[in-house]
Amino acid sequence: LPAPQITLSKGINTENIKFVQITVKKYYGKRIEVYFRKKNEDYQKLSLRFNDIKKANGKFRIGYKNGGELLIVRVRTYSGKKNQTKYSKYSKEKQIRL
Repeated sequence: LPAPQITLSKGINTENIKFVQITVKKYYGKRIEVYFRKKNEDYQKLSLRFNDIKKANGKFRIGYKNGGELLIVRVRTYSGKKNQTKYSKYSKEKQIRL
């Protein structure tokens, strides 16, 4: 599957919780895996409450507390059953300063 295209943006919700929003533009597959890292660290997989792209309208919000750090994000999509899962390539790395 081809790599998805994403954009990152920051915001604050009505309860004053800061978040990073990942918007998936072009994608193939039904579900998403999000990986993030800080500078000079390894990628960590982010566990999401739900990972269905269509149900989330292609937008995923991730809350954070401490700012000032550089966050690097990449995602990949997948579809299929347990034994027949097909993964896309990873998206290009996107950076955002928290």
